[in-house]
Amino acid sequence: DRGVLPPGLRHSQWIGVDGVQCLVQEIKDRALPLKSELADYMIFPLLVHESVDMGIKEEILGGRLTQDSISSRWFVEGIADFCAYMAVLRYQKKAVARMKKAYLELLGKSAAATLDLASEELWWPKGGTGRPEDVIHAYAAAHYLVSSLSREKGPQWIRRTLEGLKRERKGSKTTSGDFCRIARPIVDEDIGTLIRQVKADDVRRFAESL
Repeated sequence: DRGVLPPGLRHSQWIGVDGVQCLVQEIKDRALPLKSELADYMIFPLLVHESVDMGIKEEILGGRLTQDSISSRWFVEGIADFCAYMAVLRYQKKAVARMKKAYLELLGKSAAATLDLASEELWWPKGGTGRPEDVIHAYAAAHYLVSSLSREKGPQWIRRTLEGLKRERKGSKTTSGDFCRIARPIVDEDIGTLIRQVKADDVRRFAESL
């Protein structure tokens, strides 16, 4: 049964489900309260985020995880958070405050002046738990960059880059160089340099403006 998870799961761990890595966590009573700030934040925005995230991974990256090509992880997560924000802004505005709060809390704990979105250490810090909520500042920076480029270049840059990635995948793993090469002429900038020098202050101002 494809819907049944393997037995003997630990409290929180990464497992493969149909070839896709998923973070499985136990929740008390196996349910969220339906009327709470946490439920407002979790149920709708994260459903949107994960649907977009998995859609890109399955349709564009062939089911591969974005750590296979760390330079494109920011792109996937940034688009997913961008879509989640636009959705809650239109349909569930009370969730915006929680999203903003999560961004600013982690940005406040980071002393870095710049964020390198192509760095594995940013997304998977040594000694970290592997939980997305521990690297929300990376998601904030990715959302900021996707939003900024969409404003400057027009939202079509996202579609064109996704189409380029899909065309060039051809059954083989997309590499860091592939992503930067595909995206550069679309945004008309050195995307490799751009994603490695995201100013933390710019991301904070962006988060505060949400």
